[in-house]
Amino acid sequence: IAGSEKMAIATINELHDRGVNIKSLTEPDIDTTTPMGRTLFGIVAVFAQLRVDTISDNTRRGLAHARRVSSKAVCASNLRQIGLAWDGYVADPKNKGEFPRPDADQDRAWKVGGAHFRGNERIASLDMSRPINRYLEDRSDESGNSGLAQLFRCPGDTGVFTRGQSNVGARNSVLPKITAYQTYGNSYRANEALIDSSIAGLDDLSRPLKQQDVYVAASRLLILADSAWFYATRSEDSSESRFEASWHGRLDAGNMLAADNSVRFEVFKDNPGIALNPRPELERR
Repeated sequence: IAGSEKMAIATINELHDRGVNIKSLTEPDIDTTTPMGRTLFGIVAVFAQLRVDTISDNTRRGLAHARRVSSKAVCASNLRQIGLAWDGYVADPKNKGEFPRPDADQDRAWKVGGAHFRGNERIASLDMSRPINRYLEDRSDESGNSGLAQLFRCPGDTGVFTRGQSNVGARNSVLPKITAYQTYGNSYRANEALIDSSIAGLDDLSRPLKQQDVYVAASRLLILADSAWFYATRSEDSSESRFEASWHGRLDAGNMLAADNSVRFEVFKDNPGIALNPRPELERR
C-alpha cells in the first residue's frame, strides 16, 4: 500500500482515523480489528520510526565529520602557502635574513600577514602593510574580493571562547567581530618569540630573529598556527589560559606550520614535540 515503511504506517494511521481497519492476508498478526493486532502494529510503527531517526542521525553525523575533515584540509593548505610567503620574506636580501616583523605594536602576532576589509560589505583584500603579503601575488575577483586574502581565513574559525562552554552551538565568541579572521584579518596567530628577541629571552632589543638564532629542530619550531596554540600553551596563572579556540573538533588542537615548512595537526597543550622558543634554555613566560 506504499513505497516505504514510513509511508505505509502513515497510510494505515490515516485509514484508521477514517474508521477503516487493516487486516493483512500475508501477515495474519497485522490486524487492526483486534487489540493484539493494534498493539503489534504500534510496535512495528515505533521500530520503523526508530530506523528512520537512526538513518537521519547517522547522516547528520557523517556530514558534520565530512565538513570537519574538509575544513582541516583547507586550513592545512592555507598554511603551506603562507609558509612559502614566509620563506620568500626571509630569503629576500633586503630583509637581511630576518623573520618578518609587523610595524604595528598592537596585535602584531596576528599581523605578520592577512587581510583588511573595505566598506560596509567588508570586502577583503591583502593588507600590503603586513610583511609577508608582499610575497604573495594578489588576484582579485570582479567585486574586488581578494582570493589570496582568503588564505588567512581558516574555514573552521568560529572565534575565541571561554573554556568550559561544552555546547558548541551555544558558544559565544569573546572577539568583537566573532571570528579571528574578521577581527584581526587573520585566523593564524604567529609565534611572537620569532619576531621579538625580548620575548625569546635573547636580548632586550625587541628585534626580529634570524635563522642563526634558532637552536631547536626546525620540525618542532612553531611559526604560526590555528589560534588554539596560543591559548593552549599559556601558563595556568595567565588570564589568557581561560580561553580556547578549538576549531577542528578537538580541544586545544589545530594545524600548525613548522619552521621546516611542514604542516601537521597537533594537540598543543603539554606537547613536548612542539617548541615555541627558538632557544629553550632561555625561555621565559
